[in-house]
Amino acid sequence: MRRRAFSLTELLVSVALLGLVVGGASALSIAGLRRYANTQADVDATQEATLGAQTVVEAVRQAVSVQIQDGGFRLSYELPAFAPSIDPTTGERELADPLRSDGVARSFSVTGDRLIDGTTGRVVARGLTTVDPDPDSTQYGQTVAPFQLTTIGSRRAITVNLIGRVDTPGGARYARFKTTFIVRNVQ
Repeated sequence: MRRRAFSLTELLVSVALLGLVVGGASALSIAGLRRYANTQADVDATQEATLGAQTVVEAVRQAVSVQIQDGGFRLSYELPAFAPSIDPTTGERELADPLRSDGVARSFSVTGDRLIDGTTGRVVARGLTTVDPDPDSTQYGQTVAPFQLTTIGSRRAITVNLIGRVDTPGGARYARFKTTFIVRNVQ
């Protein structure tokens, strides 16, 4: 009676094929994990820049006065004063007529990699950069001012330009969020 077995050649070919399959699966898994990490970093950078800009827009939109200081790194503003009494029709406190400031100086500033609410001292966004990271940009490597005063038609407007940065093992990932909004009560 003769026993059947694999020859050494068949065994080596099988092991080599198994090695190729495992190596290919490992390479695909590693590439997928890297893409996932980069995508997550992009989401994090976008979220920081977006939420920071959104906080500025919501706070400053009603301002009666705005100033950009420190080369565009500080935005100072004052909000309108409210009337002393409640409007009988709406049941809400209306803005004072004539429109005037409430006298409280407020601000936002970008210091280092943080957007800070100067009124409360709260850090609104972290992981920001103020240097243009896009090699295709005409301002590559130059400082980008987070706040700029502009006009839309005859109205005063502010441009908020925040660039989020997240460091990954493969290098830094960036996301830019830029928005311009009209300041309603500034003439």
